[in-house]
Amino acid sequence: MAIKNSDVKLFESQCLKEDGDGQVTSNEIIDGNVNNLFQDISRIDRTIGDVG
Repeated sequence: MAIKNSDVKLFESQCLKEDGDGQVTSNEIIDGNVNNLFQDISRIDRTIGDVG
């Protein structure tokens, strides 16, 4: 039995925005949604090279 793309699901961790540590939550990360995993980086931060 092969694994299909629809069988693979990603779920948020408890500390997703900080360091990605912690247990898995029941919040599924939906593929194709804008900013569903990381916060948007402002144009100013991108210009000066600030990524954090």
